[in-house]
This record gives sequence, structure tokens and C-alpha cells, in this order.
Amino acid sequence: MKALKKPEVVLTLLFVVVAHLCVFLNDAFVFLANKYIQKEYVKHFENYKIPFLILFFAVIIFYSIKHVRIKIFNSQKQYYNLFESNPLPMAIVDLDTQEFLAVNIASIECYGYSRKEFLTMSISDIRVEEDLNQVEQLLKAQQPGLKKGGIKKHKKKNSEIIIVEVSTGEVFFKNKKCCLLLARDITEIVKAREDKKNAEEERARQEHFYAYVLENFPIDVAVFDKEHRYVLLNKNAVKNDETRKWMIGKDDFDYFMFKGNTDMTIPEKRRERFLRAVAGESEEWIDEHLIDGRKRYLLRKFFPYFENGSLKYIFGYGTDITELKKAEIQRDEYIQQLEKIAFATSHKVRQPICNLQGLVSLLELDNFDRHELSNITTVMQKSIDQMDEVTRDLALKLHDYKQNLATTRNAAHPVAEHPAY
Repeated sequence: MKALKKPEVVLTLLFVVVAHLCVFLNDAFVFLANKYIQKEYVKHFENYKIPFLILFFAVIIFYSIKHVRIKIFNSQKQYYNLFESNPLPMAIVDLDTQEFLAVNIASIECYGYSRKEFLTMSISDIRVEEDLNQVEQLLKAQQPGLKKGGIKKHKKKNSEIIIVEVSTGEVFFKNKKCCLLLARDITEIVKAREDKKNAEEERARQEHFYAYVLENFPIDVAVFDKEHRYVLLNKNAVKNDETRKWMIGKDDFDYFMFKGNTDMTIPEKRRERFLRAVAGESEEWIDEHLIDGRKRYLLRKFFPYFENGSLKYIFGYGTDITELKKAEIQRDEYIQQLEKIAFATSHKVRQPICNLQGLVSLLELDNFDRHELSNITTVMQKSIDQMDEVTRDLALKLHDYKQNLATTRNAAHPVAEHPAY
């Protein structure tokens, strides 16, 4: 059926049909003419029927060819308009010389060359140097219909490099097999994809970094929703992975029941503090725990996190301050001991000082004999010995307290697992 649409086939069939009609009509016309027209006129017709038929066929063929040419012209014009007005850059390239034979307006606007400049150029003039060896392969692999040729780099007149998605196909142009080249500029799309990829990679790196910091931070960290359910826990809060996963979506009451605790006093107090944090107030307190017979102190804090003016999460953290608390207690005890030592020492030191002050006052009188002066010096020596003994005792006690304080600070105690809230 496609062959019947070709112009040469149509003209041939038309010629055959018209010829048969003329032969048939000629016999019919002669028969009717002999019946109704004088023989003299019929004879003239028979003498000139061949030129008449030739003229008739010529007129039929002329108008048939004209009709076909108009149809072909309109078709070519339609395709040219589609080519010229296409919003994507398009060009027709000679397969042998690789030169441009035609370009559309979009190509002129995209690449910056005029139509006249394009027609003096080849496809290699818009390709980057590293892709030149692919040009010949691209042109040789032409087939009817547009086929994608991949992502390529093209060069504009101003030397700007753009990234294009190339499609090529086989076409006939001016009775010659050529290549139809279509190039869609995807530079911004590729750049946007690369920016998105880089942003995602950067976000992944940041998330990995934050997760690493969170998991290795030496304090308990927890995030709660508005209903006091755990959303996130770090390893320092709960070291067991399965328990930590189980706790997501649970609250303190669930955790205490999980641990086998029936006394809900502590969860209830924490719920009160949590509700105050939900109301927008930061809560800070110290928990005291008896773990393995040792008293532990944990400093905890709740503070709200708002997003777009609305409460999103409650952050909580807890840090073991047992050693700090013990150091504070030891410091207070040490100060008390120092105060006691200072009080006791002041009395012991005061007595020989008073003795020495009295003896000095007596010596100022300057009316003592040798025996009395000997007694006075003896008393003075005893007072001095007494002061020396007191200062030595004071130095020894201070040294002992200093050693005890250092020993207390260096003592190591294991830290038990506890959730951050």
C-alpha cells in the first residue's frame, strides 16, 4: 500500500487508466458520431484523433505532475517549518564532509554563530577536542528515525562549554543522504544534578559526623517527643543495642517496668519535670542512685526544641558527676578539718607566744641578776620548743590530709548503664 503513494506509481497508474478510457471513449465516440454527425466531420476527427489524444494526455499528465509537485512542496515546507521553528537546536550535516548544510534558529541562538558562519563550518568545530574521534563513528551509525547518541560536550562561539544530549537520524536533504542532528542543552540540568548529588553527599557526611559525635559523646543524650516517648538515644545512655532499639517509642514508665521496678516514684517525678520543659522551661536536677552499694550522682537537664514557633522535641542529657560530687564533699570535709586544726593550733600557738611576750616585758626592766636571767631564758626556750612542736604537728596533719585528698580523686569507680532523661 505504501508503494501506491509514490508519485511515479500514481502517474503510471493514471496514464494506464486514462489510456484505456481514451480507447474506450474513442470507439464509443466514433460509433455515436456515425449515427448523429455527418461523415465528413467524423472523418476529420479520425484524421486528428492522435494529436488530440496526445494533447489530452499531456494536459492530464501536466496537471497531475503539478498537483504532485505542489503536494511535495507543501510537505517539504511543513517539514522545514517544523525544523526551523523547533525550540531545540537542529542541524543537517553532510555524512561525507561532516559540514553543516542547514541549521535552525535555535542552533543560532544557542551556539552564537550566524547561519552564514554555520554553513562554512563542520560538526568538529563545535565539538571539544577530546570528543573529536567520536564524530565519524557517530555519523556512520545513522539509521532512519532519531536515535539517542548520548551525552556530549559542545563548544559555543564564545568558547563556553555546554553539555548536550545528542539525537541523530538519517534524512534526505537535496537528494542526498544526510544526518539530522538534534542537541538538547542540559547543562543546567547536569549542574543541578551535580549540585544535588554534592549536597546529598555533604549532608551524608555531616549526618555521619553528627552521629559519630553523638555516639561517642561522653554524656547521656536522649530526644523525646511531646508525649515523653524516646525518639533517639546514644550509646552512652544505653549501651545494649537491643535495649536501645526497644526503647524507641517507649517512655520512662515502660523502661522501669522493663527493668522490673515497681516503684514509679522516680518516673512520676521525671514526668513532672518533663511537663515543665514542655511548657517552655528548662529543667535541671541531680539524681542520686545506689548502684552496687555505691552512691552515684547524675546531673540531668531537659530543654525544649522549637521549630517554626512550635514545640518539636525535648532534648535531655545526663552526665555522671559522682567524682565531682565526692570531690566537693571531700573539699567541704577538708575545709572543716582545716578549720578545726586552725582553731586547735591557734590555742596551742597562742600560749607560748603569750609566754614570750611576758618574758620580753620582764627583760625590759633590766634589773635581774644572773640566776633570774637563766630562769627567764629557760622558760623562753621551752616556749620556743613548744611552738616548734606545734608547727611540726600542723605540717604533718596538712600533709596527711593532702595525701588523703589525692587518693580520693584518683579512685576509679565503674559507671553503670542508665537511660538519659
